[in-house]
Amino acid sequence: METRSLFLVLGFAALFLFGCISIDYTQKLDRDGNSVMTQTIDMSALLSAGSQYASASDQLSTICVNITKGETDVNCTYSDGVINVTKAVKPGDGQYLFSKASEFPYTVYTLELRKLPEIIKSADLSTNGGSGTQTDSDFKDPSAKLGAATLRTAGASMTYTVEMPGELTSADNGEVVIDPSGKKTARYNVLDLMEDGNYIKVKSKELDMPLLALIGGGVVLLVGGIAVAAVLMKAMKK
Repeated sequence: METRSLFLVLGFAALFLFGCISIDYTQKLDRDGNSVMTQTIDMSALLSAGSQYASASDQLSTICVNITKGETDVNCTYSDGVINVTKAVKPGDGQYLFSKASEFPYTVYTLELRKLPEIIKSADLSTNGGSGTQTDSDFKDPSAKLGAATLRTAGASMTYTVEMPGELTSADNGEVVIDPSGKKTARYNVLDLMEDGNYIKVKSKELDMPLLALIGGGVVLLVGGIAVAAVLMKAMKK
């Protein structure tokens, strides 16, 4: 989990004293399980807490240089205490589990996430200083519960939002959120997952159009064949 990256930037002591930091993840998947992941770290409230954080703000202004160095699939922006990092990830990268299955007449997609993905590498932030705390465990690991308690005490918040292909049907251990346009997403409170030892598991479905088209084509051929056979049999009787 890249919560530790946050502490590498400002130091755990500052977070503990002033809190007001939010870390939000979003993951958008396509039909093959390929994802665009975004991690947003909002420290604007902390940086506005006092002049003692001016040097930290100066360091953060160049943080994207470290994050994107040597990376070809990572984009980073920083503005007014908010870091946004976006990365393209595939199922084979080991960040999450993705599957799709045929359940006629639907294709069903399933995502399972057992710990937070590594979007920002801690090593990329090492030059920004600070001390860290290890919270990159599987959600079911006992250390995850300790990490959640630490973050809650510090006043931090963490969310994870998933957008699936097709229509979202379930969000185990989370909630289904519907936006004004009717689009459904799955939303999770990450600290709750860490405390309770639960995984992110999201399912969606859509009509299997290629299969339905194949079946439809087969029906058309069958009906056509029957019609031709009937015509031939009628002609033979004359």
